[in-house]
Amino acid sequence: MRLSKIKKKNDTFYYVIESLPGGSTKIYEVIGKHSELLKITDDPLSYARKRVEEINNSSKEDVMIFNEKIDFSEKIEESNDIASKNTSKNIGWLYLDEIIKKFDLESFFLKHKGKQKYNLYDINKHLVVNQILNPGSKMNAWENIDNYIGMNKYDLHQSYRFLTDLNNCKDELQSYLFKKTKEIIELDTSVLMYDLTNFYFETEEEDIDFLDGDNILQYGFRKYGKSKENRPNPIVHMGLFVDKNGIPISFTVEKGNTNEQETVLPIETRIIKEYGESKYIYCSDAGLNSYAIRFFNMMQGRNYVVTHSLKKTEEKEKDLIFKDLNWKYKDNDESVSLEYFKSLCDRLISGDELTEEEKDILKRDVIYKEFPTNHKVELSKIIPGSKSKGKIEFEETIFITFSAKFYLYQKKIFNKQLSRAEEWLEKGIEKRKNQNDPSRFIKEDNFTKSGELATDKLKTINDSTVEDEIKYHGFYAVATNLNLSIKEVLDINSNRWLIEYCFRLLKSFFDTRPMYVFTEEHIKGHLTVCYQSLLVFQILSKKLDELGTHYSARAILDTLKNMVISNHSNRYYESNYTNSKVLQSLEKAYQLKLDKKQYKMNKFTKK
Repeated sequence: MRLSKIKKKNDTFYYVIESLPGGSTKIYEVIGKHSELLKITDDPLSYARKRVEEINNSSKEDVMIFNEKIDFSEKIEESNDIASKNTSKNIGWLYLDEIIKKFDLESFFLKHKGKQKYNLYDINKHLVVNQILNPGSKMNAWENIDNYIGMNKYDLHQSYRFLTDLNNCKDELQSYLFKKTKEIIELDTSVLMYDLTNFYFETEEEDIDFLDGDNILQYGFRKYGKSKENRPNPIVHMGLFVDKNGIPISFTVEKGNTNEQETVLPIETRIIKEYGESKYIYCSDAGLNSYAIRFFNMMQGRNYVVTHSLKKTEEKEKDLIFKDLNWKYKDNDESVSLEYFKSLCDRLISGDELTEEEKDILKRDVIYKEFPTNHKVELSKIIPGSKSKGKIEFEETIFITFSAKFYLYQKKIFNKQLSRAEEWLEKGIEKRKNQNDPSRFIKEDNFTKSGELATDKLKTINDSTVEDEIKYHGFYAVATNLNLSIKEVLDINSNRWLIEYCFRLLKSFFDTRPMYVFTEEHIKGHLTVCYQSLLVFQILSKKLDELGTHYSARAILDTLKNMVISNHSNRYYESNYTNSKVLQSLEKAYQLKLDKKQYKMNKFTKK
């Protein structure tokens, strides 16, 4: 601030002048006219200089004093923009930036920079932050870049070119991020969990394959496949590995019609070779643990704990599973009868009065049995691309559990669905069948009354389907090659919810689907951005957990999104958000001092 004297007619006016960015100035305060100041002081010039000194001193002490004139008739400056814009700025993203800076991605992208005239790091940072706080299309992200204070700008077409560049280095980026993540937080790679999901597109047609006669030159990428949401749209698969605490460490993107089992070994091979991680426990659900995958995870010191599909179990093993022999209580290995334990559950469902002793038995919840088994797997399926022939045999242990709570829950759901199926049958309602649809219980038989072509249809409840489902209620199976107790095996397997949580973040919070890009390069580049967003957010959550404060994803995201400031006449910024427990924890973790009511104009321009 400095003093300005302006002579007008027979008097002198004293002003406090503020220097603005770009070399311009603005009147900060009107001190007064010389003639009027004589009424309160014998030396108006000294008085004015003292006033400037007070303001400058108060500014250094984080206190500014204003003598402000507000003109309520003043209009907003005219603009050629079609729609009005929000001038508030988000500063919550600066907490995310603290993590991004620790990855030193500027150095990574500098090594992978070609002839591009744009800054790969700036675009990547903005897209990652925007995917967390304001997910949408790349055009929407570009249009809203001004919402983030201090974010560097770029051209829209550059963001699409960047996706191609990002796809070209995505594997190297994953390896780089893994090594940097270990420097930021403590990873636990003793258990690596894998799962696969898919994302749909707002289109009804899949991508075609380009042919040259009978030879396929290029496969289409967006393909019809088994959608997790039973949608009819083309999809792509995303496979994800996370550590024992749910921190992402690697991902893959595949065509929508790719067999899920085929996605596992290539990404595992990359983790072993590029990450240097060869000894871990592989953990997955029943759809991603073929015998080839299990055997692969018995080599080089690896092990596995995987969900075992009871319905797909070989017939010789099913007899062992349901036989009322060798069942034990999980809590103390005391012998128990399966039929007796199930009968108590059925009596409870029927409304029978149980004795206190019987109630205590059900409170123990889980009984189990275990038995060793062996399988044969083709050598060609263990090593991708291998031409080796023959089969190799391996042994494993299968743990079968029966849970009273799980049994009662499945019975409740099953009875409701069966009732709905009977209602649909009675009303003649047509429903498309899928794995969990009540119409799966309905069978259709064609018949004829006189021997001609059968055109009449009879729909009834399929008793064999009903009986088959009832047989598996309450049962659960886990396979492993480890010599562990039932409790240790189930503890490892129980953490799989963490990877489901990661997919929920991607889909429900980061709006990864539907996608607004359509080429293979852009799809993979976009999902690489989403993967980074997931990694950054999970690290932020873990940092808050380490402080002894756990918050839901919604609470953290709402806090970051709501942290906006408004420009107060180019003099200072004013907070438009409240304090909160999340904000207090963020400050404790990063000390950015973003819990103030007002901020100086240069607060967010300092490098």
